[in-house]
Amino acid sequence: MKMKACFLFMFASLFISCVHEKSTIHLLNDKSINTFFIGDIKEDSPTLFEKTFPKSSLLKKSVVVFKKTYPEKLLAVGVIDFDRGIILTDKFLINLDNINSCGIFSLPNDQIDQIYSGNRIIMLKGKKNFYFLDLYKCGQILEMRAQQVVGFDGNNIFFQKGSTLLEKNIFTKIVVKLFDFNEAVSRVELIDNYFFILTKNDNLIVKKKIEKDYVDVANFVGVKDFGFQKRKNVTQLYFKKNNKFFTFNIDSNGLTKKAEKVVDEIFYLVEGKVGYFSTEFLYVNSEKLLLNNNYERLIFYGNKLYGIVNGAIYQIDISKKIYRKSLILKPIKIKGCIENNRIYVKDLDDKIRELDLVTESFRVVKKIPADCRSLPYLHGKFILDAKEIVYAKVVNNDKNYLMFKRKINNNIYYFFEKY
Repeated sequence: MKMKACFLFMFASLFISCVHEKSTIHLLNDKSINTFFIGDIKEDSPTLFEKTFPKSSLLKKSVVVFKKTYPEKLLAVGVIDFDRGIILTDKFLINLDNINSCGIFSLPNDQIDQIYSGNRIIMLKGKKNFYFLDLYKCGQILEMRAQQVVGFDGNNIFFQKGSTLLEKNIFTKIVVKLFDFNEAVSRVELIDNYFFILTKNDNLIVKKKIEKDYVDVANFVGVKDFGFQKRKNVTQLYFKKNNKFFTFNIDSNGLTKKAEKVVDEIFYLVEGKVGYFSTEFLYVNSEKLLLNNNYERLIFYGNKLYGIVNGAIYQIDISKKIYRKSLILKPIKIKGCIENNRIYVKDLDDKIRELDLVTESFRVVKKIPADCRSLPYLHGKFILDAKEIVYAKVVNNDKNYLMFKRKINNNIYYFFEKY
């Protein structure tokens, strides 16, 4: 089936903006706390908020949270695959580079489960056929019967027949034998005359094309996946093997190892630097970035960071931070107890914290000790003998309520108590 030409750019923009607007106000569940997300706001918003005492009875029975975070822009939902600026969803193909104003393509009547980006030409892998899109011509140019394709370089598809790896030009239909290969192949990439062949037995074999011969360069055992990042005069190869993460430079000098690091987390290359992602934190060298979601996948493309979580893809701006305002729709009762010169409290972010009275420092702990003795609490303070331990500061009031402010890391929490 011929694929329609790309939709009008106006429709593409409308689709993206509508999806983003839909995400602006929605309900979230965070453990036992119900959070109502209001929106992204300006840097000075918390200061302005505490100067004007709210009149809403709903606010006075809730906790107002200003969370410091990186701006996110929702691009699409129902995401199936992402490759070099092309997003495959269950309904559309979205081109982030917007070449010739071709932002969105409709999908053929087939079950599309993967995309191969060859810069200008995009290949869609369907259950029935393979479909080829030309981003410059804004539409489908070819359709081929499905076969066991393991790679695509923009002009040629790579597939295996028996113990032979073959190359087929999608325009001329000419098939060329590359070389014999006895293992079953799952993926092939061709970068600057280097073939990278990943087998179903988790072996990564690197071959270099010299005239008509293919010379073995390297063989890595126990590699389940690998990635590339194109730099100015060099291509960087990276992969994880056992508990180590490796990066190699590929240039005129061949394959050169640049880094080897013991890891347990998911790793990425960030602008030529090694970075890894672990439980909402993205680490780049010594920098630690707290992201908004525990993303299932992070992609760096065109100097921008993209994250996929629950089938939705976001563009994340890590160059700046903003405040995100939300409400915790739950009456707050501050309770604390003391054990072994340490105060324990179920904090406003639903985490248990321990305050060491000697060092006067908080830290997150897993549980409250069984023999923890209850402490009196009154208007932002715990009462310990004749001493007052400040938990939150009073920043405003009206005739019936006090407004309290508590800062946890970079996040600001406001709550209210009657006199």
